Order: sequence, then C-alpha cells, then structure tokens
Amino acid sequence: MNTLKKKKNKFIIPTVCIICMIIIVVTLYIMNNTLYKSLDLTYGNVSKYTITSGSTGNVYDITNEEINNIIEKLNDTKVKEKDFEPTTGWTSYITFSDDKGNSHRLQVGKDRIEYDNVWYKIKKGNGTLYDYVNTLEVKYFR
Repeated sequence: MNTLKKKKNKFIIPTVCIICMIIIVVTLYIMNNTLYKSLDLTYGNVSKYTITSGSTGNVYDITNEEINNIIEKLNDTKVKEKDFEPTTGWTSYITFSDDKGNSHRLQVGKDRIEYDNVWYKIKKGNGTLYDYVNTLEVKYFR
C-alpha cells in the first residue's frame, strides 16, 4: 500500500506543476494583451492638418485622405500608456483640430507615439502607422 501511495505522489506532483505552469502562461498572455488598447479617435470635421519637419521646422498641409489614413492606422495600433525618457529630437509631428476646435499633436516613433503630450508604447508588430508616417515624411520633406 505504501508503494501505491508513492506512485500516486509521483503522478500528482508533476500534474500539479504542469497545471500551475499553464495557469501562469495563460494569465501572462491575457495580462499582456489586455494592457494594450486602441485610442479610438474620430475627427470628422477637421479643417486643417499639418505635418512639421523636425529637422527644418517647415510646416506642410496634408490632405484629408492622408489624415484619415493616419487616424485609421492610429486606431488600429495597439498601445499602452508609458513614461519614456525624454528624447532630444524628433523627425516630424502631425497637428490637427477636432470638431470642437481643440488642437491635437501626434508624434510617431518606431516603438512609441506621443499623442497630446501623453506617451504610449506600441505593441510589437503594430508598425503600419510608423511606416505610413515615413511615407509622408519622404513625400513632404525630401
């Protein structure tokens, strides 16, 4: 009877360990994915959109189609609020006003964005906004 109890313990301990590891992995996965969110912005009645060069300070008007693409890609980008160390420069930022006349500023980096003076970390694999803003920089700055 004692050997039966030892065999049972040999089976129970690894099973409990495996179950605990599964619970931990699932919990970490859920926490990681639920911490990221979309900003869900909508700006239907915006009259002027601009992109400003970080190297020259020149300001260029961008089209409604371009800002709609930016907002769509921004809303598709998963982010979470995060404090970053201050940076010394920027390549560009985009400004636009909402239908209430409030001005908004968007700065996009590879791994982060700044929207209205709040920094957000971009979830890995969400680089379409950065890529699109780069195409605008090429179009307007070079």
